[in-house]
Amino acid sequence: MASRKTGGFISSPIALGDVFVMDVRYGYLILSKALSRNCWHLQSTSRTGDTMEWPQFDLNVPFRLLLTFNATSLLVIVFLVQKGYVLGYFFPEHALVVGLPNFVSHVLYFCVPVLLTGLSLALSSSLGKDEFKPGQVDSIDHANNCFLPSYLGYFFVALSIPNWETLFFVYGILFVFTYRSQALYFNPLFLLYGYEFYNISTTARASIFLISRTRYKLPTDVAIKKANRINDYTFIEKG
Repeated sequence: MASRKTGGFISSPIALGDVFVMDVRYGYLILSKALSRNCWHLQSTSRTGDTMEWPQFDLNVPFRLLLTFNATSLLVIVFLVQKGYVLGYFFPEHALVVGLPNFVSHVLYFCVPVLLTGLSLALSSSLGKDEFKPGQVDSIDHANNCFLPSYLGYFFVALSIPNWETLFFVYGILFVFTYRSQALYFNPLFLLYGYEFYNISTTARASIFLISRTRYKLPTDVAIKKANRINDYTFIEKG
């Protein structure tokens, strides 16, 4: 799509590939998608050609926040079920909702983190990409059983929470520590989508956490053409 110029200025929006140009009174704005850095890059260009850099939006931060919520949300669900807070409790003015069986509320509660986990998997395609070449992996260990005991602790904590105030306090602390640790990458709901967890050591002595649908048994089996990079040590292979 192109546009004509009037008096040296662009008179209407113009799109060139991944670059979008919008007319302003004394210059124009350029919004470009910087895929290599997983962010949207916004810059302003004046008539003289001077460029002013705008803050960059890193997709990894909201993606990690989403992963953290998905990994810890089951604590809230267990609390709601254990206390008997069904949908009718939150919407007492709707007779249809109040009349729903309790198990319907429980199923809908569970569907929220399941669907958000699916969303996080879809968004992972926007992250940076890397590859694992044959012979690059020195050792590989299945990590499903390593994280599961710690994750089950969330359920015991949820069963002992007496009220909403305690829930907000405990969940806030749990959310922060989970976000700051590697535990946020272990979400048992990934298992529903067919993903497995692996601890990998490369020949360069780097330790990698891999989330993948592929069933790996030996280091020689790992040859990945495209793995999305969550951070420098965590990757997800969608397969």
